[in-house]
Amino acid sequence: MKRIKAGPAYMPSIGQSLRILPLSGTPVDLNTVKPDTKATPLPMFKAKLKCTARGFAAVLTRSRREGEAVWTDLGLSTGGTLTDERPPQEPGKPEVRFYEQIYVRDNAPVGQWSDLVRVTLQP
Repeated sequence: MKRIKAGPAYMPSIGQSLRILPLSGTPVDLNTVKPDTKATPLPMFKAKLKCTARGFAAVLTRSRREGEAVWTDLGLSTGGTLTDERPPQEPGKPEVRFYEQIYVRDNAPVGQWSDLVRVTLQP
């Protein structure tokens, strides 16, 4: 990043397109920021989750299946994308899963959990 910014042809618009500068001059409020999580069902009971990185190095993801009360921690992901490849509880039957994410900075969650995302997975 430092090398790119030091280049003779560097301009702020380049930094924004490469996502090394924020899109606006407004700083991110670490108390209220939350990921804009989207989930896409994939074949074979897989789900792909995406969110905008917004300058954060990682996102913590958790999930629960319909009927479960306890969340399962799916760990940290970088780059804003994670694929849930856990097998279904009952092979061959559609399964509803819920997901939420929170940004991580300096190994600690910051902001708020994303809105709950619901996805139905199938074989």
